[in-house]
Amino acid sequence: MPILRLRRRMNLGVLRSFAAYSFAPAVGLMTAPILAQSLGVEGRGQLAALMQPLTVADSLAALGIPTATAFYVARGADVRRMQFRGYAGALLTGVVAFGVLAAYSFNVAQSQGISQPLLALLWMSVIPGALLAVRRSAWTGLQRWKRVDLERTAFAGSRLLIILMLAVFGLGEVMPFAAGPIIVGLLISSALLIPKFHPTPQIADYDAAPAKKDFYRFSIYAAFGTVSASASARLDQALMPSLTSSEQLGLYAVAVTVAEVPLLVGTVLARNLMSEASAGEPLKKMLRQILLGAGVAVVGSVILGALASWVVPLIFGASFRDSLAPIYLLLLSTCMSVLTISFSAVLTGWHRPLLASVPQVMSVVAVICGFGAIGQGISAVETAIIAVAAQTIAFAASCLLIGLMRPSTGRHRRTRE
Repeated sequence: MPILRLRRRMNLGVLRSFAAYSFAPAVGLMTAPILAQSLGVEGRGQLAALMQPLTVADSLAALGIPTATAFYVARGADVRRMQFRGYAGALLTGVVAFGVLAAYSFNVAQSQGISQPLLALLWMSVIPGALLAVRRSAWTGLQRWKRVDLERTAFAGSRLLIILMLAVFGLGEVMPFAAGPIIVGLLISSALLIPKFHPTPQIADYDAAPAKKDFYRFSIYAAFGTVSASASARLDQALMPSLTSSEQLGLYAVAVTVAEVPLLVGTVLARNLMSEASAGEPLKKMLRQILLGAGVAVVGSVILGALASWVVPLIFGASFRDSLAPIYLLLLSTCMSVLTISFSAVLTGWHRPLLASVPQVMSVVAVICGFGAIGQGISAVETAIIAVAAQTIAFAASCLLIGLMRPSTGRHRRTRE
């Protein structure tokens, strides 16, 4: 009976975490038509110009410092000491990230007709965001999943509430739709993550006080995977604001919102596959899961593609009909992305994190080359074509690596369950 109760708790915990993890994409889908109807094509493009560079910067600002914090805390290192190191590093990298954003804001403001001082002020949120990422990772290292799930859900829920309120009051300005969710979300996350940590037992067979150089070295290694994966998924949307019109950006933002729905399958697959690969599951068994997940993504993409021609004008408005061509292309890109991130998760589970980032790095290079070749005036369709080409390269690279690599035979210390 105690074992059954433990398994039931674990299953409920997994379901709760899955629900919390899925809530943010669900909010994105629910708010997409509201934003489209409230702001129109041009306003939706300006909102994307405000938010997408910040989304990329948020993932880059702390590099791999949150991962290192969670890693060492999970192995019994002193939480306060690891958090202090994390804060010190994240503050530095966050300021550097804001400096890059501030310089980029002049190009975006001129291209999109947005106030540069307000844009820079909004993008300053990358600094508290980096610090909160460290605090969140400390809770993750302690395996306090309820608090982490609550914070994630509350952050997404506050965004939904603010956007609904702004839409009800009929505000058509872009800045409130961008600044409101960010400010309220940061306040809610700060309040939920602020409680003091409970003491945790030390693990006797592990050095609970890693040297600073070891902490930051691990952060740099972990950054290759996190940065490249985020850049691979979002770089095109971060580069577009300085190279295209608000109209084309708005069309592409809606296309991404629709086409990324099947990507949730890959996210769940990657989470499970990394754990299974670390535990030594046979490759054949994992490949069956990958093929099943890819099949679900393909079927979902076909259904979305078939419905898009009448659903998009109905939900987003007739002015977004031109987003159909990018949607079809991006659905193809999404199907390949599901396979790529699944293979990368297996490589990570085989304790090859640097190799796991190679497909995403190649994708980033392809995106940069594509944007460099087309340059100013790039359209939503051309951006979608670049995304397909980049994901095709990443998919081919991940297949090659899976075929050539095998699990590392090195010893890896297990942490508490």
